[in-house]
Amino acid sequence: MKNAFRFLSAAAVAALPFALLGAGSIPQLRIPTNAVLIHNPGNGDYTGFSIVVEPNGAAWSIDGAGRGQGQLQSDVAQALFRDLSAASPLQQLPARSCPNAPGGLTTTSVGANAAIILTWKGQRSPDLSCSDDPRAQKLLFDATTIQRALYVQAYRVRTGIVFGLAGAGSVTGSSPQAPPPPTGSMTTGY
Repeated sequence: MKNAFRFLSAAAVAALPFALLGAGSIPQLRIPTNAVLIHNPGNGDYTGFSIVVEPNGAAWSIDGAGRGQGQLQSDVAQALFRDLSAASPLQQLPARSCPNAPGGLTTTSVGANAAIILTWKGQRSPDLSCSDDPRAQKLLFDATTIQRALYVQAYRVRTGIVFGLAGAGSVTGSSPQAPPPPTGSMTTGY
């Protein structure tokens, strides 16, 4: 029994990082004056990410893999800030929820592309991911281009729980009866 407790304790400790990376666990980054925040808050299965971009192209990010920084090409940064100016005030962009997919799930809850929200000069956009407004689509294109240039993504996370017998190995002859499966839902780690 003592070995079984050690095994389950080790499994619980191994699963702890996955449990801590639930949706919305990506901390916010400090936004300098005139910089823009590109934020994906994540959803049930994805961690989300945050990217801060300054007008000079300096950028830093945080996602499920950790923190990063980089320098964007000047034309990429200039396009983002040009499109931000053209779309301002951001809060007046039309908000549109994503259509439902089969099973009643929204298309953003099916994949990693949860909401994309921009914050700039005290303005906050609605979710741009399903907007059909041309200004919002340009901003979404800019945000996606920057996300890919910096290798930032929303990582899939599920809590992994491992059940097993301590000291189980190959058994010859009759094998012991396996314990009944646990009740409730069980997911696997990715």
